[in-house]
Amino acid sequence: MLVSGSATPGTTDKLAFINLFRALAAFWVLVAHCNIWGGWFHPIVPDAKIAVDLFMMISGYLMIANADRRWSGEPLSNPRNWLRFLVRRYFRIAPAYYVSLGLAVALGPLFLGGYDVLFDRSTIGLGQNVNPERIVYSPLNVLSHLTFLFGLHPTGSFSTFLPDWSLSLEMQFYAIFPLIMIAFRRFGPIRTALALSAVSALATYWVDAVTTFLEPSLLVFKLRYFLVGMLLYEGLRRDAATPIKFVSITAGALLSLGTLADAQMLIAPALLLAMAFSGYREKRNGPNRLTGSRFVTFASDSSFGVYLFHGFFISAFGLLLSAMPELTAMSVPRQTVLMLIFVAPLSYIAGALSHRWIEIPGVAL
Repeated sequence: MLVSGSATPGTTDKLAFINLFRALAAFWVLVAHCNIWGGWFHPIVPDAKIAVDLFMMISGYLMIANADRRWSGEPLSNPRNWLRFLVRRYFRIAPAYYVSLGLAVALGPLFLGGYDVLFDRSTIGLGQNVNPERIVYSPLNVLSHLTFLFGLHPTGSFSTFLPDWSLSLEMQFYAIFPLIMIAFRRFGPIRTALALSAVSALATYWVDAVTTFLEPSLLVFKLRYFLVGMLLYEGLRRDAATPIKFVSITAGALLSLGTLADAQMLIAPALLLAMAFSGYREKRNGPNRLTGSRFVTFASDSSFGVYLFHGFFISAFGLLLSAMPELTAMSVPRQTVLMLIFVAPLSYIAGALSHRWIEIPGVAL
């Protein structure tokens, strides 16, 4: 997320604070996309990609938490356990994603048509990269998405109009995660994370100099965010009586962000520190009324489905605009707010249904 990373059953009850941040990230993406496609683009709403970065931090945290919990029985130092890990992750992500991809292809003219209405009506100068007319659901395009390899190609990173570029990132991360986990244990978490972040920064500079990706779907662009989540876990698992270790690992996580020239310079570290504080409090006192509430649990469980399916309802609102002149007569801010009111509840219904009938059976399988 997903974006999309999530704990396996039996883990989230011990990581209630993660539920809160997963719920926040999904709602953030939903609001930000309504803000953009509604045409208002109010500056108070941060970029949706920052929320996706938060999903990546969460994914890094959960992957190392799950691997650490299973290490005694399934150590990733044994290559035979790598396949078990990859199969689990595939069945966590693929079933719901394949449903969303199938819907996008089956409803292609309607799905892209709704976005086309919003694109033509936009007053904020949306670039041609997000022009629905450039999307073609060719057999090769669909196959690249079924295999999750689309993120390795500059134009394939955004070629379905789904927010799926981060899912290819997730799969790339899963492919190398066992090696990172082994390096964490052999060379130490901070040393490993900083070294990999340096390599990532150099590779990012080189790749940007060669070609342009429509979305940052290549792992080198975002590896540091997964590493930050892993470092956060390492910090929180340390003995609370030795705060210097906790502070040093959190500082290492901040350094490994490497975004000093980025607009996210303040937001990403602030989110990390908020997660660190929430996790520390939960470790000492257990889940609080907010993180342990049914509302947060529901929003967290629905988060992956919300992320995958909210675009269909944004598109549907575009189709409503083309069919109802009374909507088009409204001011842009009112249209944007109305879009959010229309999209949000339907997205959470779809997310809840996806969790119950697709994601849970996929994990069980």
